[in-house]
Formats: sequence, C-alpha cells, structure tokens
Amino acid sequence: MKKAKWIFSVNADGVPPLGYMGTKAGQYLFGNGMKFQKELKAELMPEVDLEFISYDIREPKVLDADLIIYTDVDEKYLDEETKKKGFSIPYNLYFTNDTEKIREYVIANVTKIAN
Repeated sequence: MKKAKWIFSVNADGVPPLGYMGTKAGQYLFGNGMKFQKELKAELMPEVDLEFISYDIREPKVLDADLIIYTDVDEKYLDEETKKKGFSIPYNLYFTNDTEKIREYVIANVTKIAN
C-alpha cells in the first residue's frame, strides 16, 4: 500500500480560517469537503492510504509520503521539493467531486512518482 498526502489547504499565517489561501475552505465549511474526503479515501483503498493535510508555507518541509497530491490552484504556493514528489490535479475535478476521475489520476501517478 502506498502512502499519499493531499494538500487540502494552504496555510499562510498560522491563524485559521483567515490564514487559509485558495478556495477549498468554502467547500469544506459547507460540508462538501468531508463528503469528498470520505468518498475519495474509499475509492483509493486498498491501493493507496490517503491523508488530507494543511500545508504551512511559512515553514515548508518535505512531506513523508510516497505521493503528494495538490490542485493546480495551490501549486503556486508550494516549494519545489514538494512539487517534485507530487503531482497536480485540475481544481475542477475537486470542485465537482469527481472522485472516480481523481482516483484514475492518483493510481496512474502513484507508481510513477514513488519509483
């Protein structure tokens, strides 16, 4: 089983919710975020153990995972080491809760990135 981390939010100043950048926070507050996370975790098991995290750009560090996932909206905030270990998916797939298409992206990239 591969370990993956999804950068679900980007924290700019350490004080939620004002420190969060991007637009995923609104989805989460209205309940779509929790549903999305639950559905995607179920879609990826048992091949991938997925954890959703917040990424702090004030203290960037390389994440301990086989694969790092982030949206194209958040990509501009990430350091180069994190980008090398991961891949970007179109934000629209997250916004429309297209877990099946995201699963295809993750499975296709988990082997490529982890090796």
